Amino acid sequence: MEWVKSIQSSTRVKSRKSETAFIKFNSSKCKACWNCIDVCPENVFVKMNILVHKHVLIRKGKDCIGCGMCVSICKSGALSRIIKNEAGGKNE
Repeated sequence: MEWVKSIQSSTRVKSRKSETAFIKFNSSKCKACWNCIDVCPENVFVKMNILVHKHVLIRKGKDCIGCGMCVSICKSGALSRIIKNEAGGKNE
């Protein structure tokens, strides 16, 4: 049963790091240009720069203010806005 707990823990961490309340991140599209790191006023992103894993990570997602500067500068489409509908749910 411990392996089930381990899988569940890693799944939670992965989903927590792939989006904030305002943006969604797709690491497979990231080209590791680091432009989002440079423009983010709240330092939400950090570099993952290990051999074959070169992309950003959302490290401080709760600090995201939703300014959209990262989405605007991302030419690869790895970052996108999360649009909330009138009922408060997400339309991605």
